[in-house]
Amino acid sequence: MRFRDITLALLISSMLLISVRGSERPLLEPSYEQALVRWPDMRRPVTFLGCKNHLDEFGVMWNGNLTLRTLARTDADRRLSQSREDYSLQVSFSVGEKPDYQNRDVEDGATEPSLREGYLPMTQVLLRSKNVVLLQEAFAWNAEGGCNARAWNAPVALRVRFTVQNAGTASSPIRLWAQIAPNHTSYAMSTRRNVRIQPVAPLYKGGLRSTGKALVDSRGGVVMYAEQGFEFYPQLSDALNSLTLRESELDRNLCELKIPAKTGAKLELLFPIRPVSEGDITPVVAVDYDQAGESVMQCWKREISRGMQVQVPEESLNNLWRFNVPLTFITADTYPTGDQVLKTSTHHYEAYWPTPNSMHLQELMQRGYREEVTAYLDPFLDATRRQPVSNTGASFSSTRGFISGPSEHLAISWVSDHGAILWAASEYYLLARDSQFLDRWLPTMLEGLKWIAHEREVTKVRGGRGAGLMPAGRATDASMQSNFVWSDAWTYRGLAAVCRVLKAVGHAETPRWVRERDDYRETFQRTFRAQIERSIRWTDASGAKIPFVPWELKQDDAENLHAFYLDTGPMMLGVAGLVDPGDEILTWAMKWLTEGPDSKSAFPDWSDFLERPSLRFEMSSVEPCYSWNVYLRFLRNERREFLEGFYSLAAGSVSRRFLGGVETRDGIQALPATNAVINNHLRNMLIFEDEAEKGVHLLRNSPAAWLQKGKEVRVRNAETYFGPMSYQVNSADGQRLEARIEPPQRERLDWIRLYLYHPEGKPLKSVTVNGSRLEPTGKNFVEIKNPSDTLRVDGQF
Repeated sequence: MRFRDITLALLISSMLLISVRGSERPLLEPSYEQALVRWPDMRRPVTFLGCKNHLDEFGVMWNGNLTLRTLARTDADRRLSQSREDYSLQVSFSVGEKPDYQNRDVEDGATEPSLREGYLPMTQVLLRSKNVVLLQEAFAWNAEGGCNARAWNAPVALRVRFTVQNAGTASSPIRLWAQIAPNHTSYAMSTRRNVRIQPVAPLYKGGLRSTGKALVDSRGGVVMYAEQGFEFYPQLSDALNSLTLRESELDRNLCELKIPAKTGAKLELLFPIRPVSEGDITPVVAVDYDQAGESVMQCWKREISRGMQVQVPEESLNNLWRFNVPLTFITADTYPTGDQVLKTSTHHYEAYWPTPNSMHLQELMQRGYREEVTAYLDPFLDATRRQPVSNTGASFSSTRGFISGPSEHLAISWVSDHGAILWAASEYYLLARDSQFLDRWLPTMLEGLKWIAHEREVTKVRGGRGAGLMPAGRATDASMQSNFVWSDAWTYRGLAAVCRVLKAVGHAETPRWVRERDDYRETFQRTFRAQIERSIRWTDASGAKIPFVPWELKQDDAENLHAFYLDTGPMMLGVAGLVDPGDEILTWAMKWLTEGPDSKSAFPDWSDFLERPSLRFEMSSVEPCYSWNVYLRFLRNERREFLEGFYSLAAGSVSRRFLGGVETRDGIQALPATNAVINNHLRNMLIFEDEAEKGVHLLRNSPAAWLQKGKEVRVRNAETYFGPMSYQVNSADGQRLEARIEPPQRERLDWIRLYLYHPEGKPLKSVTVNGSRLEPTGKNFVEIKNPSDTLRVDGQF
């Protein structure tokens, strides 16, 4: 079906009701296809290709242009760059008799960027010029021929191949031009259309020259290698030049490469991650391009296959699930010290932001990447390396026990970092039950709890609105410092998570810290409800007066409402458990963002970071990964709203062609934390634990379309608090289904609840489990008590 047909079908179906056996119901529930119509795709997508455990990565743009730079944002990177030459690279390609770069920062849809097999970090881009079409393919390749670098600075190269798909009518060879310059691309959070390319290409320092098949710098290091000879122009001749090229310096340092005008003809190029000797190039180019590509592809597939495996009836979701593994490993960097740093993004946010990093770490834990998670957490253990808590200068009385990133890798310290890292470390233990990990982390966890208790006691002595809560401090990258509820939410979340660990191991201090946890929760709720009483009221569409829910303890109106009110505001309280997810406070908070005065202000095609925030189709108008309402909708079993938000994220918070998550709708691309949030929601639908009751929910709030005739859901090797588990559900004919469930064995469950939403809304009529009849517990689910061995479930609608 064409896109236009999908759009028309959705518009019609949204206005119609369908009769099913005498009952009327809406035709469609929220879907990915619906979200595609609501959310235009990201323009000018960029992805990054590199090797696991390597410091540098190549950027590949929507038009096939390449960038490379090592951004020295942190002290560690600045120190490291002192021992390395100042090097960056940008390659701009053009096809034609003369080079033409006038529209290299514009996307017209002609290049159709994509990933191999829909999810592998191996790019495919079409270059068109009149009736000539070249397919550009690229992947990063290490000296051993795989996707893993043996060291942070090991030799790595980008291998690029151009294949003629349409030779046009010309009989002479096709001219491909490659302009070589230092990197002159940057990325922006709040400027519309994210990618900014300087109009003037800076000259390559020291100059370039050709030596047969290689382009080398002033030191003799190879910058580019071609499988054939090429013509190099330090400056284009008048016959090939133009005023536009001269004004932008794009007439300097051009390589003219020729490809036979024959369908299937190929040209291969190689770009080292840093200039190397020609002798180092020889063993690399000796390996056939297809052979090298096959080894890289299989390497990434092995990495993806190590963890939890998911197969749902929507390939777009399967691809997002798979892709975040290579995206994560490409983004993370290894250092000569042995540090493995899970950074926030490549080429821009080359540093720790521990709070979103913790969300990313949880996804990796749930998928079973234990080795990587422990390595990424290790740098947080050394108290001598930590940056002190960010505060007003007088608010926090101590820094001992405060956990944040090592100063040398950290960008900006938030108060929430402490609770976020405690939560992440606790989640890892609860999922993996790794006793060696706990031996190393338990002293840090206990010191972290003591710091929380100490700071709460200080605020009790000081008195005022924040008595018994966290002192005033920094909650975001904005310089504002106050008693933000975001800080208390994450601090409480960390405290509560460590309490769960202490309870699991029977620690002697468990009662003390449970009392601290409960007192914190009670104190916060009492204080926060009093502040809500002081806040303004607004009128909803029904005429009801709704309290405005503040994001810090001195706010009582909605004037000068910052964008972070949504991303780091009151909805996080329900996710953290500091306020019950079903509490009316959170109903009011979500209602302001979905129905309040600002609710229709966001434009779906792009967003301005300075605009007042709102939720559009349940997704944040600011930073999509912080759409905490989607978690709340799931916990509240508000299934329609949850699915609307989930599909908005899956379609609208990533590039649908390169799959990388974005910071804002116009912001920095290829942020694995955004992808991790999408995958976390998918994982919650597939498997969600109730630790208090020792139960597991399967397919809770999942789409009914997954149970259409002939559809199948498969989950294998999923980490849970009770041990690994697997299951599959098959819908044979749309009326009957079969399921096979392998319960976790490490800790016996009290129950498993299997949710089955029929595509036509039919209730579950009968269920048998291992041949024994079991009454459905509700219209859409069955509860299986005390599951132990393999369960074979048959259901009838």
